[in-house]
Amino acid sequence: MQTRKTLPFFGLAFAVLLTVVPAFSQDAQPLMIDEVLSGARKEARASWWGYDAKDSTGNLQAAINSEVPRLIIDKVSAGPWITQPLTLVSNQEIVFEEGVELQALRGAYKGTNDSMLRLVYVENVTLLGLGTGATLRMFKADYHTDAYVKAEWRHGITLRGTKNVRIENLSIIDSGGDGIYVGAGAGRYCTDTVIRKVICDGNNRQGISVIAAINLLIEDTIMRNTWGTAPQAGIDFEPNHAHEPLINCVMRNCITENNAGDGYEFYLPNMDTQKHGALTITLENCVSRGDKRSAFAFITRARKTPKPATSGLVKVVNCSFENSGGAAIGISTKANDDLDFEFTNLKIRDCGGSFAPITISTHNYTDGAPLPGKVVFTNVTVEDSVDRPFLRYSDASLGGYYPSHVSGAITVVCDGKTTTQALTQEWLKTTFPSRIVRRLPSVDLSSVELTPVEAAPAAATFKGLRFRRGGDFLVYANQGEAIEVKAYYGRLAKLEGATDKVVLTDPKGGKTELGKIKFQEEATFTLASAPMTGLYRLNIPGGSCWIELRASNRPIAMAGTIDVVATIGDAFFHVPAGTPEFAIHCWGEGEEGAKVTLFDPVGNNVWEKDDVVDIEQFIATPQQAAQAGVWKLRFDRASKAFHEDFHVELFGVPSLLSPAPGLTLTEKK
Repeated sequence: MQTRKTLPFFGLAFAVLLTVVPAFSQDAQPLMIDEVLSGARKEARASWWGYDAKDSTGNLQAAINSEVPRLIIDKVSAGPWITQPLTLVSNQEIVFEEGVELQALRGAYKGTNDSMLRLVYVENVTLLGLGTGATLRMFKADYHTDAYVKAEWRHGITLRGTKNVRIENLSIIDSGGDGIYVGAGAGRYCTDTVIRKVICDGNNRQGISVIAAINLLIEDTIMRNTWGTAPQAGIDFEPNHAHEPLINCVMRNCITENNAGDGYEFYLPNMDTQKHGALTITLENCVSRGDKRSAFAFITRARKTPKPATSGLVKVVNCSFENSGGAAIGISTKANDDLDFEFTNLKIRDCGGSFAPITISTHNYTDGAPLPGKVVFTNVTVEDSVDRPFLRYSDASLGGYYPSHVSGAITVVCDGKTTTQALTQEWLKTTFPSRIVRRLPSVDLSSVELTPVEAAPAAATFKGLRFRRGGDFLVYANQGEAIEVKAYYGRLAKLEGATDKVVLTDPKGGKTELGKIKFQEEATFTLASAPMTGLYRLNIPGGSCWIELRASNRPIAMAGTIDVVATIGDAFFHVPAGTPEFAIHCWGEGEEGAKVTLFDPVGNNVWEKDDVVDIEQFIATPQQAAQAGVWKLRFDRASKAFHEDFHVELFGVPSLLSPAPGLTLTEKK
């Protein structure tokens, strides 16, 4: 019979305690640190600087600041490395052992630009996960609460003006901004950057944002489940300034899926390739699967003002776009862009929602501008469960264009039938005939004096007219009169808003803060006594969402090109006596649209258009223009188009829309 030793009761209890309670801290190893700092060791382990299960920021930053050439973030038994933002240094390889998790400290990251890892003007840096990889985890849901100032820049990894950086085999989860941000600063751009085998999952704004890059390779990378703050794309290439380049940017074997925005988005109205050279972008063997908007969206046209021509080459090769809510391919460019697109060996399946799976639009700001670029489709197949046109073209400014820059052929598979359409000039002219408008001059609001239509208007309440992003509302008041405006800050889809100041600017430029407007709340803004007679500007910001005016005691209007969103309601404008003619332009954003109906001053329906996506124009006849008074423009949900962003501009009369007929403004004659 074998004899067993028996521990005393207190000894047994102590042994059990040791097995169930983890080490919540780990002491530093000064001897090892000294050898690193002396240069004797070229490789170090982060745990040599100690470990604190509650907050290891100081330990990790000290290890990084040692400038050891190879720093291993080792897997400790107590759990994740919890940290506040860390700043990296040049000439260092940081290796994460398999299964390591770098976790954001809960309650930290209060700064609107607090990123977990910051690489600013550094070079020769590698971030490498071993084995099955490592994780950088933040807590997006926390940053959406009132405990935080709303922001879209709490990134997982921020690169600014870096050189020779490699990020590999990491998962970046639930950041408050982008998984990875590739940006610029002080005229320096990120060059020679490699992102490989990275998973960006559930981030707030983008999986990856690229602001400026030269020689960028993104390979074997997944960008999925982005939602929170627009654009909510898998990846977004979007220069902030004209001088920021996108040269030799390659994506290979990448996947975007289930993002609330586009899969692969290129938003380039700010770019001026004359300042830095033509852009060059290539997608090879890439997939978009189930993205809520377009799989591939490429935009150079500006929302309101002309921008320089963009030149370059975009190649999409051996890619697959599946089940996107918007178009598989959406291209919206300026008519003078010298851009070449080559789509080769591309498969498109069940994309486009209610519209065509491929959409192309051109926008011109100068009559007669050419279409110098080209869009070529080679071995492109569209598999569609809906029998509909595979291509939609819009001459968004009605400048008389047809898609003469398009060529190649597209094969369509639908209901068991396969057909191939050659994109010949004859077919393009016949399918997309030119639409030309007679252009009317716009009224320069800076050169005219505006006055109320009614001298003593009654206060009014209203709902339904939602202005995208809010902005400057024009308010007229006489000296001594009170100004009182009520507004609501609404949510758009899953986008978040912030608490913002509301500022009133008087006719001489003096500013008065009237209070704050909170996201998803109604507020009233009051000035007890107007200091002078004239036109005031009331700035009510709406972030990426919308502002709905609900009441006003003074004449009020939005001016210029007016952006509304998800609007069902009436807007009003005034046609002065003696107006020879006027026009209204209406159009949607991308594949979004609305139904519009126009009523003259006596209530007659004079114009009605449903599913306005491409630009539509109403030109008043001389008899109609002679009907001076307040006209009404009604916005309704479109029958087919997605009901979201919509734009209106008036010509021949001041481009002003008011929420009530008695609160309209007009040109003083």
